Amino acid sequence: MTREELIEKLINIGFEFTTNLKGYRCELTTSNETQTLSILIRKRGIDYLFDEIHANEDENLEVEKVRNGYNGSDINLHGMTLKLASKFIKNSKLDDYFFENHGNSNRRVRKTYSGSPRMVEGFERTSRGEDYVYMGDGTYIHPDDAWW
Repeated sequence: MTREELIEKLINIGFEFTTNLKGYRCELTTSNETQTLSILIRKRGIDYLFDEIHANEDENLEVEKVRNGYNGSDINLHGMTLKLASKFIKNSKLDDYFFENHGNSNRRVRKTYSGSPRMVEGFERTSRGEDYVYMGDGTYIHPDDAWW
């Protein structure tokens, strides 16, 4: 399921669609008897905000944020989000894994390099996810024992 298909399905089951949020592509919001759920869709993941609904406006609101990233996630994040939304609307008990952070939003993917162990170790400590490291004085190194 694509991001657009997820958004369409959430709207079809009763979520309100909002755009123009800083840092997010869109927000989809709905409420059940006790809480409001906001699904915040961003470029590299999906966040959930759970807001308690209180009859007395003077009470402190409890907000729980769950951050899910596409990178490093071993689950189908769109499928999990749709399942969460369906259970939430029905006011069903939510499983614990809906409240756990999954994956991360780091766009850097760890690469495996060949070369001497000393060169690879030094490269990994200094590279910050780049394919080469500038050593100064016009010298660059690559983990495969290459330098120029």
